[in-house]
Amino acid sequence: MGKLIEFGLLATAIALVATMPAAAGAAGASQTVERFTNEPGGFILFEDPCGGQQIGGYTVDTGWVRTTEAPTGAVQARGHIASTADLYVVNAPPWDPSFTGFGPFVGTWTFVTSFAGPVLPDGHVVNGFVETGQLAYTDGTTSHVLVTFRIVLPPDGPPTVFFLKAVCGG
Repeated sequence: MGKLIEFGLLATAIALVATMPAAAGAAGASQTVERFTNEPGGFILFEDPCGGQQIGGYTVDTGWVRTTEAPTGAVQARGHIASTADLYVVNAPPWDPSFTGFGPFVGTWTFVTSFAGPVLPDGHVVNGFVETGQLAYTDGTTSHVLVTFRIVLPPDGPPTVFFLKAVCGG
């Protein structure tokens, strides 16, 4: 099974780490909710568990993210996002020097992502998501794709937990 790189959610975790100093001085917990509709999202890259090709594309997202900042400095984010991505055969993400361009169009993945995870006062990040939806191929067939991801990042160093599972529901 190939690797999935969900850069948008990892970038969210990194952005949350950056907000921690402001949260540490708060007198009480505060919450913000961001809502968005048809916004450009992140780049996704994974091996199609139903077809076996490495595919990628950019998402268009609609949903919400709720962020809670605690007086302890902890930050909790959770959200629900409905996305659509036109997927192409690719050899690497576009920012990789080995990227040779998008190959043939594979299909459109329409999926929902639910995610949650804290950034702890000491800088540990625990993030994860579940994505599920229909992948409609150019030949008219469809498959259900489910992706589960979990990562634990210490303040300094590589991940101590990295879990990724993508399955084809036929």
